[in-house]
Amino acid sequence: MNGKYVLHTITLSLLVSVALPAAEPSGPNIVLNNSKLRDYVARFNADDEELYSNIPKKEAFDFLERNIPLFECPDPEIERTCYFCWWTYRKHVKATPDGWVITEFLPQAPWSAKHNTISCPAGHHFYEGRWLRDGRYMNDYAVFWFRKGGSPRPGSDLA
Repeated sequence: MNGKYVLHTITLSLLVSVALPAAEPSGPNIVLNNSKLRDYVARFNADDEELYSNIPKKEAFDFLERNIPLFECPDPEIERTCYFCWWTYRKHVKATPDGWVITEFLPQAPWSAKHNTISCPAGHHFYEGRWLRDGRYMNDYAVFWFRKGGSPRPGSDLA
């Protein structure tokens, strides 16, 4: 396979993934239902003291049901870990006057920048957040870093 073919295939894949609207989580073509998600969220919520959270655990299921891809696999540990990661990620999704941001620490970190954000992990936040169905979370987060007071230079939030 030559490089030109690979490049065209990758470009076409990217265009298709961007051009097609996200599938709605309901309707006749649904493959997975939300019962496992509901069970996992109930277990995680029961075990959580919730000292800090931007999206509280009472709203966790609704947020996750609307925003994350459902996942099932034969290994229950992998499945539980996947849902736990999403359950934890939603704690860091924060509404601010500058739009939605993703925090790295739940309590206020003394070295953090505006809205308790830190530039260093932002790439990881985007990498995981790209799966969220509602694009406004990552769109707002990107605009925050470059137009609304974020400090995108590495180490600049340590000043």
